[in-house]
Amino acid sequence: EYHLTREGGHSHRRIIHAADATGAAIFNTLLAQARRRPNIELLSQRVAVD
Repeated sequence: EYHLTREGGHSHRRIIHAADATGAAIFNTLLAQARRRPNIELLSQRVAVD
């Protein structure tokens, strides 16, 4: 379950959190969306260097 909250000093709720699992919830949602798109290639067992 997701909750929208306000960030300090802002009037609109734009911060999403999911209890203690916010990062995992966002990751899983984005991964599911990426898997549905044929123009996105997902690579596993790779290292990215910046």
